[in-house]
Amino acid sequence: MKFSCFFLALSVSVGFISAQGLYFPPDHDVGAWETIAPEDFNYRADRIQALYDFLADNETKSFMLLKDGKIILEQYFGNYTADSIWVWNSAGKSLRATMFGQAVEEGWLSLDDVSSDYLGTGWSSLTPDQESAISVRNHLTMTTGMDDSLDDCLEPACFEYLVPPGERWFYDNPPYTISKDILEAAVGTTINAYTNTRIEQPLGMSNGFWFPFGINTIYLSRARDMARFGLMIQADGSWNSEQIVDSAYVHLMTQPSQDMNPAYGILWWLNGQESYIPPGVAFSLPGPISTEAPQDMVMAAGAYGQFISISKETGLIMVRQGDLGLFSLAPIAFHNDIWELINQLDQGPNSTSEITPSSLSVFPNPARERIFVDGLAAGGATLRLYNLEGRLLGVQQDASSYPLDQLAAGVYILEVEVDGTVQRFRIRH
Repeated sequence: MKFSCFFLALSVSVGFISAQGLYFPPDHDVGAWETIAPEDFNYRADRIQALYDFLADNETKSFMLLKDGKIILEQYFGNYTADSIWVWNSAGKSLRATMFGQAVEEGWLSLDDVSSDYLGTGWSSLTPDQESAISVRNHLTMTTGMDDSLDDCLEPACFEYLVPPGERWFYDNPPYTISKDILEAAVGTTINAYTNTRIEQPLGMSNGFWFPFGINTIYLSRARDMARFGLMIQADGSWNSEQIVDSAYVHLMTQPSQDMNPAYGILWWLNGQESYIPPGVAFSLPGPISTEAPQDMVMAAGAYGQFISISKETGLIMVRQGDLGLFSLAPIAFHNDIWELINQLDQGPNSTSEITPSSLSVFPNPARERIFVDGLAAGGATLRLYNLEGRLLGVQQDASSYPLDQLAAGVYILEVEVDGTVQRFRIRH
């Protein structure tokens, strides 16, 4: 088989620069992972420290920033080290999507197969006709049409019909969770064994594994293993000149998978889209997921801020593992805050105001009863207030301020829209 050939080649490989200009580290870190000095990018030591302080204040375990495969920044917090493992949470969805790509390439299944072919009939409470309309693709794109109010349950009675598959997008975990059963039935082995031979060994990953947790099966690994996986995606599915995952499939899963939520591919989050639907929300929010991250960024994201954030255009990969005081299925605002600080690493002391995309500002911040927007023309703007989960809390039309006196103390996102242009501010109350 083709896999046995390149496994042998990879087992003796060392890091090198590929034709794409990307560096690949040696297997299992046997040898030094090449680095780039932050000074080469004019990164200021005080700004790096400010980034690390922010990460530490938000219960971070590990952080990495790579450029073209080489490490610019790598920091571990508390007792966490480069050899410590941590949960990916829902960032593991993107890894599982990649495993399905392997299964498709090897001919084990098609994304358009009926999922009952692998789960068996009667896996849900739907009628046979309704059940037979759900494809593997629906499970991997959050479009099964199931009633999402029945969470944390995998019994057939908990899979109830709501709308036809493909007509509604909602971040619904149970239909995704049983994709493990689809994959294992298709390839004829366990998800751990399949991940090990198809991804972990070729990429030189160490100590990663899938683990049952509640109704879910979650992936755990080191931060450097997250970075290796991200680097393979950045390289269009290749590693050390060997094609690990079909490049056409990598492109497919990192493009909009449906029209309802253009910011979602096949279990990947996509930046730079006109709108997005966050987890737990049934409606779209305007603008990209992250205004501060590269607009071509694709992201594996999990609860409590597990991130693999990848940009081909800039060559950057950002990895973050850790807790987060406020639970969030995919803490988008926190991810944006990290990128905002990354963007400031090479800025001078007074340059922040000079590069602001507009003349708008908010004050006071923190605010007690009302937050004001300065720089608006007569007539004001449309102001929208969101919590950190991305849930819309209220709208003020033709306004220059927003009342906060009825809200609990905390951090919010104020969105200011003027003539179709949107700017967001992180505010404290």
